[in-house]
Amino acid sequence: MRRYDILIINRSFWPIYPVVGEALLSLAEKLALNKKKVAVVAQNQLKNIKSNLNFSNRGIGVKFFTTWAFSVSSSNVVKRILDSFFFMFLVLIVLIKTRPKKIYISTDPPILIPFIVLIYSKISKTEYIYHLQDIHPEATNTVLKINSLLFNILKKIDNITIRHASLLITLNEQMKSEIINRSNTIKKSMII
Repeated sequence: MRRYDILIINRSFWPIYPVVGEALLSLAEKLALNKKKVAVVAQNQLKNIKSNLNFSNRGIGVKFFTTWAFSVSSSNVVKRILDSFFFMFLVLIVLIKTRPKKIYISTDPPILIPFIVLIYSKISKTEYIYHLQDIHPEATNTVLKINSLLFNILKKIDNITIRHASLLITLNEQMKSEIINRSNTIKKSMII
């Protein structure tokens, strides 16, 4: 089976999250239109994202690996953690199944899923683009206090992932500066 050219990982996808989800769906469609073998792995609160794609005549030429989201932002912490581990397991299976040449990771929860992508990329000699939608674990720590030891471990894991990305994408200049300073890297980065 031919390897996929690109795998896009975004837990909160179209149409539930119209800004980032729409941008990533458009990217996937454009790549597929250019004869690239494209896959998307996502998790959604909709019963069936594929029927929404068919109804809207979207996602043509793109392979979707989707699953139901068991939690939302208002769910309790335990349920959200279990749901994120479930999604992480799905991502691992899809990485092995699609064997992508390039990976675009833009997802929540941050840190652990991008770290799995880093490990896969090192084993398969694949590049990945890391789109950081926020600075974690700092953003999480402002809402839910994290044990200081766990906080430092998560920060180190994210710094390693940032340093090995082929490209970093951030939302603004301040975020870009903070991420580059925190991870001690001079990575190629862009702002959207």
